[in-house]
Amino acid sequence: MSRYLHTVWCDDIRQEIGNKPSMMGMYSGSIVLPQLPLVLQRLSVFNWLNTPIDRPFRSPITIRARLDNGTELLQMEMPPPQSLEAAPVPDATGYQLMLGFGLGPISLPAGCAYIVVEAELDGETLVGPKLRVKVDKAYVDRMMPQSLVEVVQQVTSIDTQKKPGS
Repeated sequence: MSRYLHTVWCDDIRQEIGNKPSMMGMYSGSIVLPQLPLVLQRLSVFNWLNTPIDRPFRSPITIRARLDNGTELLQMEMPPPQSLEAAPVPDATGYQLMLGFGLGPISLPAGCAYIVVEAELDGETLVGPKLRVKVDKAYVDRMMPQSLVEVVQQVTSIDTQKKPGS
């Protein structure tokens, strides 16, 4: 087993009873947006850093989230986990460090192709799966709930019927 970083992109991460994370609105490789540029108000990321039992994390860990153009969205540093100093479970094959965080608001420029998380540790960089950014207004229009479309149309109608100064 080699070291790797696994990333799940979602709308929100909630901490449940029993110290269990729940990921709401998970993306399956891409996010479809009506247009770019656009500001995403919120995006969450849950990460697993994995290493073989014979290669525990030794150095501080730097986590970065960035756009494809290099714009940094987040950088955090943490010491190597102290729990790795303890003897592992007898049948363990590796160590796993889990880390979730929220991003936002995020300004996505025209032409943005992806968002990615990277981890630097022990002299190497691990790159997680990218969240691809796709633009498809017709798809977003089809997926928008009809009730929301009607509300937007009603609000638009009310706003256009207002008289100046009212």
